[in-house]
Amino acid sequence: MAWTQVSTIMTGPPAGGSDQGALTPAALDGEPLLIKHGWDIPDISFVVSNSTTMEQMPFDGVVMRMDDGLSSAVQSQEPVTHEAFRGTLAPLADADLTSMKHNFLIIYSTPAGDIFDNWSTPLSNYTNMARAANEAGLEGIFFDNEEYFGNALDMDANCAGGRTADECRTQAFHRGQQVLDAIRSGWPDAEILIAHGPYVGEAETSDYLDAHGMSFNDVSRTNVLRGAFAAGIASATVGNDAQYIDGGQVYSARTLQNFTDLKSWQEEGSLTSGSLVPEDQRPQWAASTSAAFGVYDASASSPPMNPGAWEATLTNALHATDRYVWAYTEKHDWWGTGHPTSSVPDTWVAATRQARDTIR
Repeated sequence: MAWTQVSTIMTGPPAGGSDQGALTPAALDGEPLLIKHGWDIPDISFVVSNSTTMEQMPFDGVVMRMDDGLSSAVQSQEPVTHEAFRGTLAPLADADLTSMKHNFLIIYSTPAGDIFDNWSTPLSNYTNMARAANEAGLEGIFFDNEEYFGNALDMDANCAGGRTADECRTQAFHRGQQVLDAIRSGWPDAEILIAHGPYVGEAETSDYLDAHGMSFNDVSRTNVLRGAFAAGIASATVGNDAQYIDGGQVYSARTLQNFTDLKSWQEEGSLTSGSLVPEDQRPQWAASTSAAFGVYDASASSPPMNPGAWEATLTNALHATDRYVWAYTEKHDWWGTGHPTSSVPDTWVAATRQARDTIR
């Protein structure tokens, strides 16, 4: 989850400090929520068996994956029925989740073939998955648009035939719209949290973030289709009950000002001169975008991410977010899944609890 940027600089308070008084908190649709994600991502069976102990951790929800590899089968040419998705999600009804109830189902970006090929099977899978996830009472879908299973939206691998870059971007945008429409047909008011929003395909993103104290590599050339695909998903939520959530995976953000500046870019950065956002949607684009933030426990920003810096960063993110902050961890095993091998120290748990309690 950390491939898009190498963070080398950081401005703001020292480890353990907080600059939360610099700005007033963002207006929220309810209180901000802290969601757990990371290397120790649990599958459905684990959550059902361990829900009581999981709820002792200071999180409002968790990103979980489906058993049997189904989270990586949705966006594929392998047909998956509603019954198959329902079968793996139905056991959640037996999980004793009373406080940790804002839970997201992860769906991975996997190869579905050239974006001009026939996508009827993956679109049907999206509908079947969304219907089952809605029935299971999940809060939303966490779409991870990093690619662990092959080139899903790489320009060379997925837009062949001598087509122009603009033709490919337009088609990727269209595919994103189709995916969201397919999800809505099974879950009309679904929430879709995308790790990297449309900004990942915008060349201006790196300059903007660098100028605002957040180091970010310019990866726009390799993310042209990914950015357009995300923009298409976001576009298809405008004017209906579905909610697009920009995940804000910019791990160099640390201060409250960083997160506030990042939020401005999430909501406005897609409206550049080369944007695919339709003209008639631009006036309401920012209002229809919910800005979330990812916070990474192994961030390369300075100072190193220790419990004090972790608490301060989470606190700042929670004060700036529209609704969600997702804590991405790879140093420690928080749940007991066995990956990573070291259990989370009490100091990290206490720092997380303090950050969440600060905004309650």
